[in-house]
Amino acid sequence: MPEEKVKKTSVWVWVGVAVIVLVVAAVAIWALTKKDDTTTTETTTEVAKPTVVIPDGWLGFTSQKYHFSLSYPSDYTIAEGPTGTLKFSKAGTELIDMYVYAANGDEDGMMTSTEALYTDDAKGYMIMDAVVQSKVAGITCKTVSGKFGKNAGISQTHEGVLGSTAFFTKNDAQYVFDSYDNGDAVAAKNFTDLLGTISF
Repeated sequence: MPEEKVKKTSVWVWVGVAVIVLVVAAVAIWALTKKDDTTTTETTTEVAKPTVVIPDGWLGFTSQKYHFSLSYPSDYTIAEGPTGTLKFSKAGTELIDMYVYAANGDEDGMMTSTEALYTDDAKGYMIMDAVVQSKVAGITCKTVSGKFGKNAGISQTHEGVLGSTAFFTKNDAQYVFDSYDNGDAVAAKNFTDLLGTISF
């Protein structure tokens, strides 16, 4: 074989080897730098909303003005007043009333001043037996139990009646719920359950 032909053959061999090396290197670089095809999704953690348990057969009510909803026993009637008031009655007897008024100051401050109102004998709202703190729609709520005075409630006709008052602040408004259960365990439970259905 002539020397010139041998040189041409060896050049092509080297070119082939170089091409193979380049292809292998390119594949290796591609494999190392290839991005993972799996899509990464960002997740945001939402604060869990309180679970609302509505007893069977209860009816629903939504206040368009104050943007809250609640449920109440089907044997109760509900009357809505012009200033954010609700009155729940059974067989003509008022069992629960609710009203909303503008709150000033921070939540804890409002609760302290409202609690003082409900336990101030001179103002005649309630003679306090106990205070319980709980949550209503995830909001700190205080419930004061005792005996209502002459100035209690919307109609102010519950002097001497045993019951409780629950109050909390939401969206710069003070929500007040009075229960005139007079020691009736079913009515008292209905009041607690009603508070548990409130959502905003």
